Amino acid sequence: MSKEKKVEAREGEAPTERELLYAQHADPNKGPANPELPPEPVPPVIEAVTPDEVLVGSPDVDLHVTGTGFVAESRIAFDGANVGTTFVSETELTTSISPALAAPALVEVTVVNPDGLISGASEFEFLAPVGDAVRKAPQRRK
Repeated sequence: MSKEKKVEAREGEAPTERELLYAQHADPNKGPANPELPPEPVPPVIEAVTPDEVLVGSPDVDLHVTGTGFVAESRIAFDGANVGTTFVSETELTTSISPALAAPALVEVTVVNPDGLISGASEFEFLAPVGDAVRKAPQRRK
């Protein structure tokens, strides 16, 4: 009897990485050698971005992103561009932003994990000063 392990794909689809891993650990005569497969990867989740707005021209600000699923190599991204990120814990990341160098804008903040999974977006706004008033940036089209 061949010792090759067979992985049956769904019609028209290749087997998933999880199915291949399961097949690697299965013994065709005894069933799975290791019934506990690694958990499915879960994307990071942003619960809050603090602050969520800052006045253009202000001094540097520490931005705190809290949520779940963060790892030491997680990165905060502004509109898809990674920024220097400090890992605080599995539930907090920080970065320093320079509002003095920014233009008024509404940007999407996400967290990118090293496995390529990306959180849903939260909004952060760079506000434009106008005299003593503050003008909101135009709303992003969805």
